[in-house]
Amino acid sequence: MSNNELAKGASRPLTSHARDTLARSFGASAKPERLATRTVTQLIALTLLIALSLFLWEGHVGLNLPDGGFFWYGAQRVLSGEVPIRDFQAYDPGRYYWSAALLAATRGTSIVALRATAAIFGWIGVFAGVWLVARGGATKTDRILWVLAAVSICAWMNPWFKVFDNAFAILLICGFAYLLRRPSPRGFFVAGFCVGFAAVFGRNHGVYGLAASIGAVAYLALQLRRLATLKELGAGALGVVTGFSPLLAMFLIPGFGSAFWDSIQLIFHEGATNFPLPVPFPWRVPFEQMPLGVLFLWIIAFPMAGLVCAAINLRSSASTHPEFVAALLVSVPYAHYAYSRADVDHMAVSITPVLVGCFVALARSSAPLRYTLAAVLAAISVFVVGPTHPGWACHQTECTVTTVGTDKLRVVPGTAKDVALLNKLVHDFAPNGKPFYVTPYWPGAYALFDQKSPTWAIYALWPRTEGFQQRENEKIAAAKPGFVLINDLPLDGREGQRFSQTNSLTYGYIKTHYRLLTGYGVPDGYELYVPR
Repeated sequence: MSNNELAKGASRPLTSHARDTLARSFGASAKPERLATRTVTQLIALTLLIALSLFLWEGHVGLNLPDGGFFWYGAQRVLSGEVPIRDFQAYDPGRYYWSAALLAATRGTSIVALRATAAIFGWIGVFAGVWLVARGGATKTDRILWVLAAVSICAWMNPWFKVFDNAFAILLICGFAYLLRRPSPRGFFVAGFCVGFAAVFGRNHGVYGLAASIGAVAYLALQLRRLATLKELGAGALGVVTGFSPLLAMFLIPGFGSAFWDSIQLIFHEGATNFPLPVPFPWRVPFEQMPLGVLFLWIIAFPMAGLVCAAINLRSSASTHPEFVAALLVSVPYAHYAYSRADVDHMAVSITPVLVGCFVALARSSAPLRYTLAAVLAAISVFVVGPTHPGWACHQTECTVTTVGTDKLRVVPGTAKDVALLNKLVHDFAPNGKPFYVTPYWPGAYALFDQKSPTWAIYALWPRTEGFQQRENEKIAAAKPGFVLINDLPLDGREGQRFSQTNSLTYGYIKTHYRLLTGYGVPDGYELYVPR
């Protein structure tokens, strides 16, 4: 398919009738079409069925003690009345309060119940993505394309604790598509609200949304041949503030503002938002990893090519579909997320707006080409990201049924051993709710026992100042943990990323006040300490 076919609106001389037709189909100034209620109902049912099928397949499978445990611990602490970022290391607060509200309503705190709250939000994202495809399609009842789009988007909704990020990448597209269809104060307010609300769940989404906002304002200036008015820009700013207001309200909580500012300063101090990994470009990796490398190129090449086509269309007085342009504008800044740490989990977020843009483009192409390429996209999605799903892992490896809190989970043998080790340590050294200290990679250890961490940092990966470590040491001394389990393996093979290097004062405190216990069967690289 050519780039102009993808953009649906190639440069060509337009008759007045053709121009009117394009205005009705694509033009931002045309009266916006609405999907029929029956169509929306079908989209809800279809996406709900696919999202529910994925949850039923792997809702009781797998356990991720590092990243998944990070979110699980935070949700438990919020239910206990603690405040994210202020009282414990956390993502931005939105996702915690979403899940905690649903858990409180159902009186559930288990890992499966938490996954269900995330799955509901993930379904909202899948529905929004397929809704955009139906909105941008030439026909409003293309169920085959809907299914392929839903399967592709749902496949990338992994891991489960990151589906909030995927969903907001799509919801931002919805906001900007609304603006491009309605370049008015109301449209600017809606787009701004989406940006502000996304930042409540992740400040990176707010930054990406602001970057896309600049692109949207520039595109409208070229399309309408006028600059945005102060009233429109003011409405957009008001929308951002309104969407961000839940987090602004949290600044009234004593101590939250300073903790939030400290978390921002840490990003600037480290000069990065993540620990980078080498980008697996196709010419650098073995043959079996080449599809992943091609996708890293695709998340850059597709939006750039699409924006060039949209610019050509503007110059020729043709128009590009608003949903397609919105997907392009959002996909450009989101590419940063994949390249900040080049693995499948981070690519899953960045590729979501690209997928939506591709399916919106395909929705207006000829039927044979539409279904062939849509099937290829679905197959690539399943092939590349499928092996990272826990359900897939248990098809390749004989999983073990393990009790995790009140749930029975099927987990790979290595995870089952980790859970068994933690159960044994708690039984022998920290019974009856006695505190313990596990660092830096297993925040899920506290969530397993619904136990509070003795320190603020539950995922101690970044180097910390002496003052911060001293405060953490004081908390450890006050908690008097029954045992300390330290994983001193280097993160990503970097010697400087050992806990003994990044948090040397805390490591020294443990070695001084606790004694190393050998012969207990802990994995290589782990150090078990008990009080002297």
